[in-house]
Amino acid sequence: LLRFNLTKSISLHAGGQWMDSENLSAIRAINSKKLNGIYHQTYQTGLSFKTHQHSWSLTYFHDNDMFFDATNRNPAPTRKILNTTYSWAYHAFIFTLNVNNLLDYRYFDFNFMPASGRSYSTTISYNF
Repeated sequence: LLRFNLTKSISLHAGGQWMDSENLSAIRAINSKKLNGIYHQTYQTGLSFKTHQHSWSLTYFHDNDMFFDATNRNPAPTRKILNTTYSWAYHAFIFTLNVNNLLDYRYFDFNFMPASGRSYSTTISYNF
């Protein structure tokens, strides 16, 4: 993951991962095929803002090159996810709001089941 600080408070980050896999099998139909169920290309990029009391981040994920089946005949669509997080620190408390899949992109998991859409979570932390 590369991080580039634009200012004292604002930064950009980007990264990627490429995997090469090969199914070694006695079954000819799946021998030398890519392993199914994993994204072989994953990328992320984002923007972060941080001050003494506030922090906010926006991260975009782009995942590609996955197959639902071992014969690699059923490719999964590209998955594009946008997540955001905001935190506010007040004395010893930290209040956080997360929104995952902000754009409510619909995609399928490895079992070809619909994955959850947009989700929200909040946390309150206290530092002793």
